[in-house]
Formats: sequence, structure tokens, C-alpha cells
Amino acid sequence: MRKTLNQWLLEAKKLRDACIAARTRYLLFLTEFEASGTWQSGEAIATFGKFLVFHKLCKAEEYEEFCAARKFLDDDTIERIGPYATRYAGRIRSSENRKRYVRDAEAYRAREHSPMSEQHAGNHKRQYEPDEGYRSRPEQKQQRRDDRIAELEGVIRAQRERIKLLEREVAELRRQLGKTGKIAAKPRSNKSEQPDARV
Repeated sequence: MRKTLNQWLLEAKKLRDACIAARTRYLLFLTEFEASGTWQSGEAIATFGKFLVFHKLCKAEEYEEFCAARKFLDDDTIERIGPYATRYAGRIRSSENRKRYVRDAEAYRAREHSPMSEQHAGNHKRQYEPDEGYRSRPEQKQQRRDDRIAELEGVIRAQRERIKLLEREVAELRRQLGKTGKIAAKPRSNKSEQPDARV
């Protein structure tokens, strides 16, 4: 029997949710692995983050952000909100904003029956604390308008300076030619009046 669109979507969401839950369990497992200390046996690697990269287990940055967030969140909360909201919660410096973000992530989980995706978690985090250098779309549009205005104003200033130079040049020519503003004709040489140099 051919699947309907809704059936495809339902199955896709179930698999997505399973992936997110598995990622959460995996990162929590890695924290236990690090705490065990066994990763240092026979390995000349300075940090667990480098160990993960060396063995192609996880990006060091992802793991370190996850661990940083665990300072503020218990494992039950992490399992509810998922790995992405957990990492972004750890990036929020304000304790009050972090708590509000986590409450929102928990409400999202209860409403949608699924943790936030990585993109959604990142977008939602910016409502509480924008990333450094981040600008919203309206701010980006305003910046483009400001840049264009500045560019055109620069063109106008350059044209005005050019006009001033041309006006000074015209004034100097008028001064040289007299008040009439007429160009005096250059005297023509009359070859018939000149002595013949061949004589």
C-alpha cells in the first residue's frame, strides 16, 4: 500500500526524534567515558576533546559546549530538552535568561512532543542573547540601506568638489579673457607679408 504524505511525515518525525534522543544519550555516555579516566590508558593525548577528534567520535566543540551546559542543567532536563537546546542554553551568560530559555525549550517539548532542532534552538537562543556580530533581518536591511546612503553621499561630496574645481577653472579663464567673457581671437600670421627666406 502506498504511503500518504502524512504517513511519510509521521515516520520522518519519529525517526528524527529517535536521532535526537540517541544524540542526547550518546553525549551523556561520553561524559561518563571521560569521567572514567580509561581514555588516558596508553594514549598520549592531552584532553578528552582531542581524544574524541582523534578517534572520530565527536567534534570537540560540541562536546565541550554540552559539558559546559551540564554545570547548569541536570541530566533529566537535558534529556527533555535535547542536545541542541542544552548546548545553546550553556552559551547564555545571564542566569535568568538561561532559565527562561530552558523553560521555553521544555514547553516546546511538551507542545510539539519533540525537542528543538539545532536550527530552532539556535534561533530561539538569539531572542535572549544575540550571538556576537549577529543581526536580525530587519537590522541587516537597515544596515544595507545605511551603507547605500553613505555610498551615495560620498558620490555627492565628490561631485560637489568636482563642480567647485570646474567653477574655479571657469572663473580663472574668465579673468584671463577679460570681463566680456569672449575668447580673444589669436592673430593670424600672414605668409604674404613675411619676407621670403629663400631670397
